[in-house]
Amino acid sequence: MNHSKKSVEIKHIDFLEILLEKRELYPFYEKVVNTISQKTIYNKENNGAQAETYNTIYFINDVPNYLNAEIPTANKKIKSSKVLRYEGFIINLKKYKDIGEYLNSNFSSKSRSKFRTYQKRLEMCFNIKYKMYCGDISKEHYNYLFDEFREILKRRFQQKQAVNEDLKRWDYYHKLAYPMILEKKASLFVIYDREKPINICLNFIYDKIIFGYIRTFDIDYSKFNIGFIDMIEQVNWCLQNDIEIFDLLKGDFDYKRRWADSIYNYETHIIYNPQFFNTKKAAVIKTFKIKKYYQLLHLFKKWNLHLLYRKFKIYKYNKSKSEDNDRPGAQIVIDNKPDIPLDEKLLPVNLDNPEYVFLKKPVYDFLYSCSEPLSSICISKFNSNYNSYLIEGKKSIQKITINNT
Repeated sequence: MNHSKKSVEIKHIDFLEILLEKRELYPFYEKVVNTISQKTIYNKENNGAQAETYNTIYFINDVPNYLNAEIPTANKKIKSSKVLRYEGFIINLKKYKDIGEYLNSNFSSKSRSKFRTYQKRLEMCFNIKYKMYCGDISKEHYNYLFDEFREILKRRFQQKQAVNEDLKRWDYYHKLAYPMILEKKASLFVIYDREKPINICLNFIYDKIIFGYIRTFDIDYSKFNIGFIDMIEQVNWCLQNDIEIFDLLKGDFDYKRRWADSIYNYETHIIYNPQFFNTKKAAVIKTFKIKKYYQLLHLFKKWNLHLLYRKFKIYKYNKSKSEDNDRPGAQIVIDNKPDIPLDEKLLPVNLDNPEYVFLKKPVYDFLYSCSEPLSSICISKFNSNYNSYLIEGKKSIQKITINNT
């Protein structure tokens, strides 16, 4: 058969997806070396398997360049080239003996003081506990956590006015992660308020590297900056459990630049058989185009044009959702010195009642500002104005009026 006359096929493969989720790599790769620890973390099994390359170009995307994925050069039927893409972020935990040393090395005393304030206030206002599930969790509780995980992730991205791609694969992740947690190949980190999860992170673990795959928090607690608390607790767990690298993965977000102590680059590996003209020609052209695309992308970031793109995505999201809002928007008016008539009748409100779920964020904001525990406050509804509510603490009082627009 004359392979050179056949059309060229393109295959796109996510390196981390197959390494972390499937625990295998395409047989082009003989081994993977962690260049930070100088340890071989993957060796190809000698099973004789080979990937077909005569009319196929493989684009192996999102290869962290601190993981040296070796392709044997002696095989003349395989040629590869590498293209630098965007940045990734890691914490090299081998540098630190404990969480105190990590925080002292990477944050100012002012920042460290803020972190302590956030955590102390969260723990004072609520009944907080932290749990890393890695090796043991019941299927019933796992299912409960994953359902809650999805709901708070949806709410978070509605707030951000963005589409979350992980939600499209949610059923797949739900099925995948449970056995991997039992085998210590994945973990779920959870912050609870009583029995309710308010922060959840799904991580995958390979050798002594933990990869922060999906993380989110309950936006009702946003005043407490629980994303910072989450990072402190997770880094502490990693240091106590012999994890050497915390990989925060791709996505240029402020929190990653703040917490990471090292930046690496992702690569795309383009693999093809150079003995077939059409394949070689197509591979060279596509490699050139990808290189130019990422060179242009780096310039855009240098000029901050990517920020305009983010605003455009928010505009598109708002436009697509404008016709299916569940309820009209609401404006919250706060009065810290309310004048309450003597004859006003106040009706008690139970915050756990789903009917009053919209009150949680303003109430929790009040707790943060006034440094009072939830157990010490009373919430009431004005009989004369069904849109107004009163929060009474030991030291402070606040009237909240919800104006629907």
